[in-house]
Amino acid sequence: MSDMMEDERMRWHQKLTEIIYVLYALSLLVGITGIVAIVMNYIKRQDVKGTYLESHFRWQIRTFWFTLRHLSRELCLLIKSLHKHLPQFV
Repeated sequence: MSDMMEDERMRWHQKLTEIIYVLYALSLLVGITGIVAIVMNYIKRQDVKGTYLESHFRWQIRTFWFTLRHLSRELCLLIKSLHKHLPQFV
């Protein structure tokens, strides 16, 4: 009985990992889903510790933060560029 419950729990965690991947993909269109996904990653990270899904969660979390850092940097460069060139158009 315990093995059956463990298998079912593992299937749920696999499905959860897939759902989180979909949320990250949807965040390209609807940004808030990325926030939902990262919160789910942090809440459920302990549940997948010691399984192969732990590496998926770690990758998802790192990718979120690297992407956020990159987008922030690009936004700063865009603002700086617009600020530098804006007086020419006014």
